[in-house]
Amino acid sequence: MIDYMWDHVVISDELYKKGNQECDFKHEYVSKECNATLDKYFDVYKIIDMYSLYSPNCVPTPKNSSISHSIARNHHLPAFRGKFCPRLTSQNEGWRRMAAGYDSCASEYTEKY
Repeated sequence: MIDYMWDHVVISDELYKKGNQECDFKHEYVSKECNATLDKYFDVYKIIDMYSLYSPNCVPTPKNSSISHSIARNHHLPAFRGKFCPRLTSQNEGWRRMAAGYDSCASEYTEKY
């Protein structure tokens, strides 16, 4: 877990080294020092989506923009309710991509599952 986050440049070299020095995951219980380091490690998860590191961030929809008209036409789609997800639609009406699988921008849609 620590190796994965370090390999993807999500945690610092310092935190990675500290975690490897203080934590021995072969044991059922870890030290207080390890717990303190893991708390810093898990703080990172508050600002990223750990299940989809490379998915785009969702940003609030601008009120006065050309996309707001597209969103108004497609307000019934879950992904358009208050957020705009990059590459969800195309300029060509017939070429819209259907949302499939995990989509961090469509939380309303995925929460019911």
